[in-house]
Amino acid sequence: MRIAVLSLGSRGDVQPMAALAQALLRRGHEVRLVTHPEFAELVPQIDFRPVVTHLTAGFERRFARDGSPLTTSRVMIGIAGRCAHDWWTQIRDHSAGVDLLVSETTAFSVAASLSEAWSIPYVNACLQPFAPTRRFPSPLLRPPVVPMPGWMNLLHHRIAQQLLWQAFRSITNNARRDVLKLEPWPLMGPYAQISRERLSVLMAYSRHVVPPAPDWEDNLDVTGFWFLNRPSHWQPPEDLRNFLDAGPPPVYFGFGSMGMRDPAATVAIILEAVRRAGCRAVIAAGWGGLRPLQVPAGLFAIETAPHDWLFPRMAAIVHHGGAGTIAAALRAGKPSIVVPFFGDQFFWAWRLRELGAAPVTIPYMKLTAAALGGALGRVLREEGPRARASELGAHIRAEDGLARAVAQIERMEPLRAAA
Repeated sequence: MRIAVLSLGSRGDVQPMAALAQALLRRGHEVRLVTHPEFAELVPQIDFRPVVTHLTAGFERRFARDGSPLTTSRVMIGIAGRCAHDWWTQIRDHSAGVDLLVSETTAFSVAASLSEAWSIPYVNACLQPFAPTRRFPSPLLRPPVVPMPGWMNLLHHRIAQQLLWQAFRSITNNARRDVLKLEPWPLMGPYAQISRERLSVLMAYSRHVVPPAPDWEDNLDVTGFWFLNRPSHWQPPEDLRNFLDAGPPPVYFGFGSMGMRDPAATVAIILEAVRRAGCRAVIAAGWGGLRPLQVPAGLFAIETAPHDWLFPRMAAIVHHGGAGTIAAALRAGKPSIVVPFFGDQFFWAWRLRELGAAPVTIPYMKLTAAALGGALGRVLREEGPRARASELGAHIRAEDGLARAVAQIERMEPLRAAA
């Protein structure tokens, strides 16, 4: 099949889709990866089609002014409003002639619209359990403090869907009209239609982390995580390897694509927390720019390093709770301290607490040296989180989410032929 794999997200969204594109390519399919140009290096052998808008610079520059969830939402809506016409046009052109579309949630609207315009099938790939259920709350909103009855969980999902849809409704419908000459989706969004059509949905996470909900239809499949391993030629810097060999396993600190108002203040909090806990540390700069001006003994600063190599060498992982980092930390079998900023990060923090693999959640807006130092003491001292994380890691390493996802996608070929 000729397949276009689409994402308009940050690295944590794009990397699993790049892994899927690579797995499909290995199966002999003709695959195009359509996403932001800064991710071209993820799978060098793929037919890469850039959607040209420099996401990193635009997002980082605006988000760093504040770092609050409200600012983040406004920034994302503003970027989408300015870029939607160009994004949709480029994705339309890059995807022309394919037999199947596979879209991550950030590109869901354009994929569903292209499917409608071209009468071709598409698969929705979810890195989070977005499908409404009575079993647990929506990952789009903060989980409630106390468990809710099933009907309230379902309502929680419906409210989250509508908040997301209404925020982007005019942007989406304008693009549908201007780029694809389609009628607008209805006021309440496309969800009822999608449910009726039984869209194929691949949930790209482990059922050991979020089990399939009993009220989901069989068109939803929890496949396991989709991992893109480091390039075979990659070698760690010698000074990083020497640091790791020189003492006990350190704690990793990194917040991925999250920006922040004052990176220096966050670095100061981390350094003081490390001092209080008496541990060694590796700090990854990320988009937020966590770069210590001075590097004390027991600390190593990096820009980035492949998580599949680095995380197994850590004692614990302190991170923002993005889906990709959650997956890497769990696969490494290491306990986490989650410092969520917004969105689904609070859901993943809640799930790791429920599973016993992350004893403490500290929202970024409440991050202090005392809170972080205390959490480090717990995660390094207590056996429970380490044992539970190790157990989950063994389960996740035994899964092959990509193979299951590819098998599900390949089952759609007869449907295409029948059409």
